[in-house]
Amino acid sequence: MIEQNVPIPIAKGGAARYPFRFLKPGDSVLHPCTLRADKKRALKAAFRCAEYNGWRIVSRSLPEGVRIWRTE
Repeated sequence: MIEQNVPIPIAKGGAARYPFRFLKPGDSVLHPCTLRADKKRALKAAFRCAEYNGWRIVSRSLPEGVRIWRTE
């Protein structure tokens, strides 16, 4: 059945897995993970976000996960 004049509902955004877009210069975030693949995935997401926004970031792999700092 074809219907007309049905309003489009507002899209609901999903929760972000990584909160990198909310970092301000000097902030850091720890992404807890133990598997190497999870660490690589988090780092890739962080560097893609930084590149897209023109930021500079620094990351360190720690025993409890990956810490990422936004420097600029």
